[in-house]
Amino acid sequence: MEKLLKLKSLIKFERLFHYQFKIDKNLFYKLKIKFYFVTSSDDFIICYGNKKQLNKLIDYDIEYTNQFKVFINNVLLKRFIIIITFLLITFMFSSSSYFIREIRFKNNNFYDQRVYTYVLNKLNKSLFFYTLDEDINEVSRCLRAAFPNYSYIGIKKKGSVLEIDIEKIDILEKDIKSKNKNPIVSNYNAVIYSISCKSGIVSVNLNQSVKKGDLLISPNNEDGFCEGLILGTLSEYEKIIVKKEVIDFGITGRFKKKYNIKIGKNYLMNFKDFYLEQDIKLDKMFNLFNYLELYKVYYYEKDFYKFIYDYETAYNYAVSVFYKNLELYRKSYLEKINEIKLLNYEETKDEFIFYFLVNKVKSIGIYSYNN
Repeated sequence: MEKLLKLKSLIKFERLFHYQFKIDKNLFYKLKIKFYFVTSSDDFIICYGNKKQLNKLIDYDIEYTNQFKVFINNVLLKRFIIIITFLLITFMFSSSSYFIREIRFKNNNFYDQRVYTYVLNKLNKSLFFYTLDEDINEVSRCLRAAFPNYSYIGIKKKGSVLEIDIEKIDILEKDIKSKNKNPIVSNYNAVIYSISCKSGIVSVNLNQSVKKGDLLISPNNEDGFCEGLILGTLSEYEKIIVKKEVIDFGITGRFKKKYNIKIGKNYLMNFKDFYLEQDIKLDKMFNLFNYLELYKVYYYEKDFYKFIYDYETAYNYAVSVFYKNLELYRKSYLEKINEIKLLNYEETKDEFIFYFLVNKVKSIGIYSYNN
């Protein structure tokens, strides 16, 4: 039975690529031409042949049809929309793991246009999609080298979405006891941006230009103390040197992904030591009443590695140094960087040297001990 079905399928396939002829019986027996799949009706013979048989019958008034065109018209064209839809769905499913449709930040509060542009430049445009030809772990390592102002930065591929994961540097709150009996003077040439005075007499106004050494706050007459924070807008020339080859200790890019379940305050499985040095990151997937939680657990290897900077990565690193220092030495949430302008750069055998003009808002006051 199975062999018979195969034979029937073969016959249908053979007929598809032949011509069907409808020949008068008398003429058929006179022609003495070999045909295939011959069937007989009352007055006609229905048979099949190829191009060779067609050429022999060209001088006769014989009705024939091209079976391939019949197949196109009756099967493909009538089901065109269904076939196209099927092909599109198949393409979408097969390409979702390869093509990139969107770049997304895991936490939108940490959106960084420089990081977005850097990642976008690593992609190749292909019609309506993007592709990433470089190793994703290598791109993550490049990001960490180019943006040191973050404690962690990396990318993961989730279907057709490329997700950027960022963690900011944890800045410990500084217990600054700035109460002092000395006056506060300006340490820069600047324009006053913000004034906050807890104790003392303010000697300047908003938007006032001050020079280095000008008095900002003087001790008051009641307790003789002086305490306050003055912010100013100023521009500074900065020089950043980036070594072309750096050996550093950190996340190498290799990692393992596991799963864990948390019930109440306890994890069902112990965390493992896959590497001698490692960082563990938890990604919550499921939460039921804050009692039952499912986590993806990423184990990132930490080790010494060598990184070679090109111009683009070195430039991003240099710019990121300003943002890193802003967070490290921040005294007020109002402090910010307005503009970073590259004036010039030099390239030597071992390093890149960048010259910037940086416009920023920062604390400008220091205590003067020259009485």
